[in-house]
Amino acid sequence: MTPLDFQRHDVFLLLYVAHEEALRAFVRTLVPTLEDSREVMQEVAAVLWRKFEDISSPDDFRSWAFGVARLEAPQYRRTRARDRHVFGDDVLQMLASAAEESADVFEAKRRALENCLGKLPSVFAFQVARGLQRYWIE
Repeated sequence: MTPLDFQRHDVFLLLYVAHEEALRAFVRTLVPTLEDSREVMQEVAAVLWRKFEDISSPDDFRSWAFGVARLEAPQYRRTRARDRHVFGDDVLQMLASAAEESADVFEAKRRALENCLGKLPSVFAFQVARGLQRYWIE
């Protein structure tokens, strides 16, 4: 790899890691199971890397990644279309739209909670965080 390739790789990783949690939560709304979301996330990550040169600005990474996920999830679902327990594309598009709109609100609440936990003595913060683990999205 050339120095430019290394720099491109580093920028991609920084952006991907910064948005991975929100992207994972979004993908989880697009498919029925946690295992399905893991499969879709792998494909989304591969597509994002392959097409990273196409992004117009690093500031657009999150919306671009969500758009890629919106395209990859139906593709994954089509491969599993024989399963009668899979929602139709129209229902999943509606769910995806609602999830995308609430992603910013969720992120703001998560940051506020982290800020509050940071103000607690470590013993209490640990207990609260441990209690909240059951609500975390993998």
